[in-house]
Amino acid sequence: MFLLKVVVYTALLIELATIFMRFVFKVSSKEIYIKIMRKFKLKRFYHFHHLFLGMIIALFFYFYRHETLFNVGLGIISSDLLHHFAVLWLIMGNPEFHIVYKNIGLFKREKLIEQKRIKSVMGHLIKEINGVEFYPAMLANIPKPPKINIRRRGRRKR
Repeated sequence: MFLLKVVVYTALLIELATIFMRFVFKVSSKEIYIKIMRKFKLKRFYHFHHLFLGMIIALFFYFYRHETLFNVGLGIISSDLLHHFAVLWLIMGNPEFHIVYKNIGLFKREKLIEQKRIKSVMGHLIKEINGVEFYPAMLANIPKPPKINIRRRGRRKR
């Protein structure tokens, strides 16, 4: 019933999309939830992580005995756990696994710290990438192929 490949591929696919949206397009669910809280003047807002969606999918398809979709649900759960407790913790220094949003001011300060952390991590990565050659050293040492001389018959003078 457990298909490891499906779980891993689903988790990696969703995690890559999440990283891309978060760090390239600068889309954060935290900012969206804060805008909703301001618009509707809510005192608190419950964050719906995609972990919860994965749990619903996994439980639903566990009872309907559908192996692939059950494992997709496990992959979604794994993706959210990987995102919060590995990626965000390493980059931000905080897993940001909030269930309830209460204090908008706290999230503004957290956003400023987050932007500084992203800039420092990206700056470090760029410095590391600049020092690395983009082609393997083995390819640089391959001898050039010998030139092939093709004799062309010239026009005969009459």
